[in-house]
Amino acid sequence: MAIKDLLVNLATGISDDATIAYAISLAQTFDAHLNGVAFASDAVPPAMLAGEVPPAWIEEFHKEAQSVAQAAVEKFEEAVKRAGIPAQAAWLSATRTGPAELFGRMARRFDLSVLRQAEPGKTTPAPLIIEAALFETGRPVLGGPYIQ
Repeated sequence: MAIKDLLVNLATGISDDATIAYAISLAQTFDAHLNGVAFASDAVPPAMLAGEVPPAWIEEFHKEAQSVAQAAVEKFEEAVKRAGIPAQAAWLSATRTGPAELFGRMARRFDLSVLRQAEPGKTTPAPLIIEAALFETGRPVLGGPYIQ
């Protein structure tokens, strides 16, 4: 099987994502096209639902999630531009469990998915995304450690 199209899940809210460099090296090795996707959560944290929360706060929460996802896409685009490889990226809105479902559906259309290992003690959708990639795609998955 030839590897021509790769999909990488772009971690949000972190300063250094070694998975991007790993995905770029794979794309260069296989002369493949690289696609990145980041997710902006539309889910409201349970703490915000505990009491009456002004709609403006929820709106601000969603705007911040979108901004963080856009920053992850921009970081990816800068890295692939420096590497000189064909790539594209986007961010998508998703509910708390939605990123896993969306990534699983998307990854079915790619030859290989590259994911960042979840960090111990952090609550992120990463474990759900990894599970979706492994069990819902029928495609190979490579995981990069969160530290490299």
